[in-house]
Amino acid sequence: MTTGCDGETEILVRAAWEDGRPVPELDITALPFDPDRLLDSLAAIAPNPRPSFTELEQELRAYARPTDDPYEELNRPWRALRDSVVALSDSLFATDREAPHYAAMYERFRRSYARLADRAAERDAAMRQLGASDLGLARRAQAAADSLRRWEYEAYEGYADAAAAAIAHAGARVVETSTDGEGRAVLGVEPGRWWLVARLPDPDNPFLEYYWSVAVTVTRLVPVRIPMDPGTGERRWQH
Repeated sequence: MTTGCDGETEILVRAAWEDGRPVPELDITALPFDPDRLLDSLAAIAPNPRPSFTELEQELRAYARPTDDPYEELNRPWRALRDSVVALSDSLFATDREAPHYAAMYERFRRSYARLADRAAERDAAMRQLGASDLGLARRAQAAADSLRRWEYEAYEGYADAAAAAIAHAGARVVETSTDGEGRAVLGVEPGRWWLVARLPDPDNPFLEYYWSVAVTVTRLVPVRIPMDPGTGERRWQH
């Protein structure tokens, strides 16, 4: 955790989910320039326009983890029938083959076993379809992300030099820290204009993240308190 030194003022960050649960180990960087504005300026002069994946991004945003385990839902009826077949098998094994009702028991066991095989095939097909749907979306997202990163590599080639120039112009240094177990962090910075940048994967959607780039003006008078929660961040595609 970084604390204020002589001439510095503290920025006090509290990172939490909407229900108040703290977000520990959230990496936070304080920059003396607006990183998004710098990236936008580089994108504006890039030789090629930024690839657009509007429809895919809409699909990714709409994706939701099932509230119930879909595989468990598919397994439950198969498991019930399997238990019935096992019970029939045990009864059949304990019955004398010469008993009058043995033939009827065996026929019932045979039919139940055949239904179990059919149910297993149906379950496996449904599971493959279920997995293919998520896997297909993940593959399209990965291909789009690869395309976007190739564009960023070219478009943002000058970012490091431009950022270094902005830091030198501000006469400040980059400050980095992370939140503690209670979701709190302290950054000691010089008075001036700062941007606090952080990223956090969305726990409810593997394709999205929360992104913060919070502008704050710091003076020598009092510490500045900054909340970082889903309401103050941008929920966006994590590529």
